[in-house]
Amino acid sequence: MKKILQFLFVFNFSLLAQDINKKSQTGIIFFNSDPIGAQVCVNDSLCGVTPLEVYNWKSGTYNFKFIKDSLEVNKYNIAYTDGEQREIFAVLHSEYALLSVNSVPEGAIVYLDGDSLGTTPLNKQKIPVAAHIIEIKKENYITWNTKFIAKPNLYEFAQKLDFGTGIIDIIDYDNCQYSIDEMKINNDSKKIKLNIGFHKVSISGSNLHKKFSEEFELEPYQLKEIKFNYGFKNYNPLLYSIFLPGLGQLVDGSYIKGTSIFISNFALAGLTILSTKQYNKDLDNHKSALAEYQKLGSNNEFKIIELSKKVDETYSTAIDAQKKMNLTIGIFIVAYLYNLVDAYLFHSIDGEFIITNQVAPNNSFSNNYKFDIKLTL
Repeated sequence: MKKILQFLFVFNFSLLAQDINKKSQTGIIFFNSDPIGAQVCVNDSLCGVTPLEVYNWKSGTYNFKFIKDSLEVNKYNIAYTDGEQREIFAVLHSEYALLSVNSVPEGAIVYLDGDSLGTTPLNKQKIPVAAHIIEIKKENYITWNTKFIAKPNLYEFAQKLDFGTGIIDIIDYDNCQYSIDEMKINNDSKKIKLNIGFHKVSISGSNLHKKFSEEFELEPYQLKEIKFNYGFKNYNPLLYSIFLPGLGQLVDGSYIKGTSIFISNFALAGLTILSTKQYNKDLDNHKSALAEYQKLGSNNEFKIIELSKKVDETYSTAIDAQKKMNLTIGIFIVAYLYNLVDAYLFHSIDGEFIITNQVAPNNSFSNNYKFDIKLTL
């Protein structure tokens, strides 16, 4: 019995000691250097040689010094929080720098000046002392990059990568043809993966009087539903065509028709003005000849015959001018009315895209949705 009690006492004491040891080691700083074997001073007091683990730190601000082979690296005013575990690293040579890269998500490829260094997490990779461009790339994520000048030191980059694509969900409309950035979309495709940024959706079909287009912005993780609505009235083109023939058609995108209507109405308006001026001129000539004829007495028979002939000629000319004027006015009215009827029947019917956001950004976006096709534009 005595031996059993002694065993239980020793066992419980060892567990208690382990527990105390764990509690005493909650605050740890790992000191390391390249090359190893550097002396570590904390607030000017020698602490040990790298690699070194020091426990039981209190919250505060500390100065650290690394010394090796007459080289010295100082790290001043390093804040420490009680219970934290961290590493203090120093490079004590002038030959190269060290690079550590982490990313969320992991597995991104790290490029330095265009050359691959490996995938994240990348730990203390030797790099030349020089100016560099670092890039972190991962499929379906936005590439992150920056420039830095590497000196003999440890450079650490930690970057959360933004998702680089979104999805559009196209709702079919009467078998019309959709296009994204002028690329035709198969009508069987429903969900389409696109790079983030601005895009243009278009739709055309035999039952639409024109091609409709609209720009939209796709943000990371977004799912946008795209619907098309057609057949409602919009009288703006009619109002435009009332004030200026062809303008309503031009505003609605029918450039050839609108230009033809504008030119024809403009030309007919000019002919109407010219024919009206000519008629007024010929009518004035007739009135003048008639007035001169009425002033003559009966003494000059030869003059009477001459003016009578002139009156008849000017009358006939005025009648012809009137017919031309009436014809041009009639044609101009028909052309103007055609402009209004066309604007009402074919350009007062409008369509619009209804683009709505269906989901909020989330990190599991790429795993939750399957895509019919992927467009990389």
